[in-house]
Amino acid sequence: MPPLAQPPQAELLMQATEGFDCLLNNDLPGARAKLAANPDSPFHLVGVGISAFLAAALGQEDSELAGALTVLSKAQSVASAQEKAKRPKNEPATAFPAGTEYKLLVADSVICQALIVYPTAVTEKDSLNSIFTTLNANYQHNVRKAAASTSSSSSSSSGILPWSSKKRNDLQALRPSASFGALSSGAAALSTPPIDPSPSVPSSRPITRENSFDPTLDVQEPSPLLSEDGTPLPAPAWQGDPLATMVISGASFGYGLFGLIFSILPPRLRKLIAWFGFNNSNRAIALKLLTVAASTGDDVHGYFASLALVTFYGVVLLMSGWQAEEDYIIAQYGAVLSRVASKFPNGTLWILNRAKLCRYQYKPAEAIKIMEDALAKGSSFREADSLLVFELAWTLLSDAQWEKSAAAFLRMRTLNSWSHATYVFISAGALLELPESERTPAIEKQIDVLIDELPSLFGLKRLLGEQPGTEIFISRRLGVYKAKLARWISEGRLPATAKVREVIRISPAAELGLFWNTTGRAPHHSLKSQIARLEAFTPPPKFGPAAAASPSPSYSTISLRKTGLKFDLDSIDEIYTRDLLLGAMYRVLGEFELARSFLNEAIAAKDKALEEVWVPTFAMLELAILEVQLIDREGKKGNEKEVWKKKIKGAEKWLDDIFTYKREYELKSRLESRAQMLRDQIIERKVKLGLL
Repeated sequence: MPPLAQPPQAELLMQATEGFDCLLNNDLPGARAKLAANPDSPFHLVGVGISAFLAAALGQEDSELAGALTVLSKAQSVASAQEKAKRPKNEPATAFPAGTEYKLLVADSVICQALIVYPTAVTEKDSLNSIFTTLNANYQHNVRKAAASTSSSSSSSSGILPWSSKKRNDLQALRPSASFGALSSGAAALSTPPIDPSPSVPSSRPITRENSFDPTLDVQEPSPLLSEDGTPLPAPAWQGDPLATMVISGASFGYGLFGLIFSILPPRLRKLIAWFGFNNSNRAIALKLLTVAASTGDDVHGYFASLALVTFYGVVLLMSGWQAEEDYIIAQYGAVLSRVASKFPNGTLWILNRAKLCRYQYKPAEAIKIMEDALAKGSSFREADSLLVFELAWTLLSDAQWEKSAAAFLRMRTLNSWSHATYVFISAGALLELPESERTPAIEKQIDVLIDELPSLFGLKRLLGEQPGTEIFISRRLGVYKAKLARWISEGRLPATAKVREVIRISPAAELGLFWNTTGRAPHHSLKSQIARLEAFTPPPKFGPAAAASPSPSYSTISLRKTGLKFDLDSIDEIYTRDLLLGAMYRVLGEFELARSFLNEAIAAKDKALEEVWVPTFAMLELAILEVQLIDREGKKGNEKEVWKKKIKGAEKWLDDIFTYKREYELKSRLESRAQMLRDQIIERKVKLGLL
């Protein structure tokens, strides 16, 4: 069908979109220039505000947020006035009621000023195929209706969105329990029979490499987005209609983003927010709506929906430890990314996610090359570059490139004002991973300088008035190291001039790396080198190839410090921390029974007078991941449902124990977040198997 004539505001939208194109392609000055060119246009004002908001958020510069909120407030007022303004009689009819685009602009500005979410009538049972099919049918119906109208007064729409309703005061229709098909009022007006939404339960997915996105290539054709069964989704019929795309993507993005945000909040906070009406936080629904928003790949809301999707998928792939549908997540990650990466080849955010995808596919060398090449070119978007350097630092660390990783973490101090103490601590830890034979006097001097600098860095950065949890952890660990140094000096093991570096055995980077799960997708050569280093410390571990010929005793701190033994690890905290690290690494290597032995040993310390209280709970998470991996492997051999029904309770109990553990420790919320992600993945598989 021929395209509709576009009203004047469509040109303003396209001009503002050019500004967003510059922003997402790393041209922040160009974006600001284009968006500031029309200070009376609400499209441009929202762009200026979002640009400022994004730069402030990525750079973690709280002082910049005030300016962003001022601009967004003005944008809201201007858009609201335009929404209520009388339309010229000769203005071309559109697929939506006049002023709908301004309503979306008002919502855009409010979204960035506060956490606002609207209820949605899309349900978990609605498949992506049914959603796209109904959206396409509704859009085509509305276009035919608008084309046939003779004046703007007769161009009202029955609603293109699947959650729209002719009776806007019908609150019942907006509840999540309402069926998707019943709310598709536009589809009901068509002569075609109603769509029977198929359950969106993952099945065997026919995902092939031939049509998959290759993150190592700068430019390539977009890959199709995938339905739950792994088949391509229908192409969006509204692609090429900028105002229709804005409305559909904007509404879907608004619903989806904050539904996703609320779905990942801690349960106690979700319960509190529900009192204010924010109770529609179903994650499956949110991801479907974000997929709708990302589908065209040529709209500002779609760009940010794509960013939200790949960020969420990336966190799940890295942090959960096990995924119910790993192949599907990676394929959909690539498909979403393919729609924007080629459009913005210089955009740091997309380069970053190309590199992350390589890392999640166990290709660290390719990930490192992508990031190093991008950083060598340079960019004017410093805030986004900080994310690239941060990811590079962790990837280098997981790949055992210790000196490069240390340099990357130190570079972070020049890119943002977040916890410099954390960057310095991890950098020192990375250098401590170097074998003694590779530690030159210059490197040892650098480690000493970094450790000595730490006390002056604590408390310089606060989040909502609180010191970052990593700094609390680091400060306590530094006290432990200094106490050990004083003890060794008093015992005559070291001279009075000795440095803290000389008593540290277990790398601080390895300890903090557990919270970022650097071991989860680390290459095997890196894990084996770290295992060899840990097992070489005295006393030898109880299990594995380095274990003593005779059974190791149950150590106590007193026995470890017995005169004359001179063990490397002279406290039970160090012993159990090593057990945890070895258990986590052997699990990734697939040596499950050996891993289980180490993890059980670390968990057994939960009732002892540990200073490293986090160690037993972290071992519970690792053991839960191990149990799920074994169940998954056994289930694939046959009788999957029965295997899961019989054995999954063991893993679930470990996760429950994490949340009921009474003792407090640093970074507890981060560990619990990882445990909740794994719990969510277990639930997803149980739903697929019909166990829930």
